[in-house]
Amino acid sequence: MLHVPFDTGDSVSATRVRRANVGIALIRPVAGRISIAPSQARATDEANGKAWGPISELAAPLRLYIMPIPLGFRRPRGMGLLSQPETATMAHDSGPSSPRPAGSSILHEIAWLEIFPVLNLGRAAGLAMRVQVLFLALAGLLLTIFGWWLAGWAFSGTDDPTLQQWLRTGYVGSPWRAPRLVPPPPGVALLPDFGTLTASPVIDHFPRSPYGDTWWQLAAPFRQVFSTQTTVTSLAFVLVCGLWAVAVWALFGGAIARIAAVQFALEEPLGWQKAIAFARKNWLAYFASPLLPLVGVLFLSVPIAMVGAMMRLDVGVLFAALVWPLLLVAGLLMGIFLLGLFFGWPLMWGAVSIESGDSFDALSRSYSYVYQRPLHYLGYALVASVLGVLAGTLVYYFAATVVYLVYWAILWGCGQQRLEVLLTDRSTLSLVARAGLKLIDFWNGCVNVLALSFVFSYFWTASTAIYLLLRLQVDGTELDEIYLEESPEAAAQANSAQANSDPSNGDKPNGQA
Repeated sequence: MLHVPFDTGDSVSATRVRRANVGIALIRPVAGRISIAPSQARATDEANGKAWGPISELAAPLRLYIMPIPLGFRRPRGMGLLSQPETATMAHDSGPSSPRPAGSSILHEIAWLEIFPVLNLGRAAGLAMRVQVLFLALAGLLLTIFGWWLAGWAFSGTDDPTLQQWLRTGYVGSPWRAPRLVPPPPGVALLPDFGTLTASPVIDHFPRSPYGDTWWQLAAPFRQVFSTQTTVTSLAFVLVCGLWAVAVWALFGGAIARIAAVQFALEEPLGWQKAIAFARKNWLAYFASPLLPLVGVLFLSVPIAMVGAMMRLDVGVLFAALVWPLLLVAGLLMGIFLLGLFFGWPLMWGAVSIESGDSFDALSRSYSYVYQRPLHYLGYALVASVLGVLAGTLVYYFAATVVYLVYWAILWGCGQQRLEVLLTDRSTLSLVARAGLKLIDFWNGCVNVLALSFVFSYFWTASTAIYLLLRLQVDGTELDEIYLEESPEAAAQANSAQANSDPSNGDKPNGQA
């Protein structure tokens, strides 16, 4: 039997010791039964005729410093990473008849999610396909489209060329403006189609990169604020659209992020009613978190704009030249604010959903994770993009197949010639037939918008998983630590128990009030 003993009085933390023992198991793979037993050191080794003591001594530096790979086990909540973490060593039975030390336990299953936490990103795609999550994303998508369409209609009478160009290329699209099949994406890519920095958002067709495109499209109204072609009218329009999108996804995106947080941390499902209630309670934190950096940029840009107004005069140009270093400092601060906001705003939903803090807490956490672990963040985002492309391709082709199979079966009864007329030459049809085809297009559009809802549900679930991974890297907080609301019944029972245990509420002598 192989024992890898360690001194429980060592200053090395229990977590590092547990990881060290796993290092030995990885250095010397063993077959058979692995047990966790109290440390008996050399006595047990000699009793079994195995001289593993020198190997244990030589492997000590390796197990403490070179193999920091945690081994996880399926375990009841509240237990450590190993079933007996205080006095645990790795042992290997040399045969079926070898005695197992008292107090040991058998390794039945390895929790790979604890060994490789990044695998939680793979769970995000499966969670995003759940019915309740899809319908939450569907509600948010429809409200976003409706709000942007309504804003476009309200501003359509203006002759502002910038706004007219933005309306022609985005905002007013609809998933129901679709051909007989679900419209295909314009290709597959890990990164979104950035186009120009101030391109209008287009959310009426399936994207090339479900994770990256959603990130890019939802932030489009605020990116257009910083366009050099922005006028007062176009600025008002994009602010209305941006604030509307934040308000909508503060509720529905917050609910999806809360469901994902509870599932990832506790492996327990959360009903959509409780998720909506949580998001409604914390709606202001969701809504204000991404807007706070913009407020800071506004305060910094006002004095710069005042200097710009002075530059209308020649003497103002000289004054601007004198204070230009200060303006550059202000520009540096605005750049820091906007860079952290651009990369960190998806993490704010995860921060509120997991920590249940205010907007300042979500802002500070997201900025801290972005600036302290940029490479980790980039790696997680790339993994999420790859998984999003794979899952999105599956969802797209499944939705397109559903519509295709209906037309395939219709073809056998309708005939190919009649079906081609219905699909390509509607002008020759009667009013009743055209009305029926409009209704068919509506139902096909419903399939399209349901497939699109997966894109948004995956974005929020993957962003929540990335937040948990970054929190583990930066703060060392375990994945299963999450804020849980106390139910009214549990709160009432706790208050009742506290009141009963309070000595001041005990029985008083007769005659006293």
